[in-house]
Amino acid sequence: MFDYHIHTKYCNHAVGTMEEYVQAAIDKNLSEMGFACHMPFELMPSEVPREEYAMSLHTLNSTYFPEIERLQQKYKHQITIKTGLEIDYCQWIQQPIDEFIDKYSHRLDYILGSVHILKSNDIVWGIDDHRFSHIFNEIGVDVVYQQYINALENLVKSGKYTILAHLDLPKKYGFHPTNRTWYLNRIELLLDLINDNHMGIECSTGGLRKHIGEIYPEEQIIKIAIQKGIPLITSSDAHNPNEVAYNFPELYSYLKRLGLTHLTSYNAKKKSLIEIS
Repeated sequence: MFDYHIHTKYCNHAVGTMEEYVQAAIDKNLSEMGFACHMPFELMPSEVPREEYAMSLHTLNSTYFPEIERLQQKYKHQITIKTGLEIDYCQWIQQPIDEFIDKYSHRLDYILGSVHILKSNDIVWGIDDHRFSHIFNEIGVDVVYQQYINALENLVKSGKYTILAHLDLPKKYGFHPTNRTWYLNRIELLLDLINDNHMGIECSTGGLRKHIGEIYPEEQIIKIAIQKGIPLITSSDAHNPNEVAYNFPELYSYLKRLGLTHLTSYNAKKKSLIEIS
């Protein structure tokens, strides 16, 4: 088993040292783990409480990378530790984000691409931040999903990301599109785009700990992804050492029941297949 979506206290909204997460992963018998703290908050829109969302650029260079390297050496005989980042796509301020990716990409095994922040009618807001959840009703749930999927498509087309994180994130607080046929058609087009751009998607148990109480993405989306042969990785979106590999035995059995035979591992962005035993 492996968990590629692990945050730490450096994100400023999680708890626990990096070493505590490594020890938790070893205790859970993981063969691989990957840190994926958020990109530096200086790259995020200033209209949101970005210092609560992510670490600073200084922390990235002075602490995040050196600590991962130290732990890779210390625990090299017990677990493989990958270096990742979760990097948002924000089209209206994307250029410095792209420049950041170009500068740091060589240090990363993978990049989790995500959309947490939208710009809707000149309002910049966090779609998974409960302080902004009223905006779903103010501009319309279907409008939010349309803007969100548009952003995901642009993220994929950029060619700068490795894995798409929590593909159906807007459902976190129970908001669902009213036209499911339209939604699944858009999702299928998105998955084709992901395939064409050689990206993967994550199956995350993080949603089980949220209001929605289900895996990201939903079962129908996972089934379509499996049918299309899209690379899948497993993640917990852990924000506490106790959440590492959250419900993973059940997740792996679930994915196998859906017809998945192999997961995908990343090393310096090169893919290799891992059979689900």
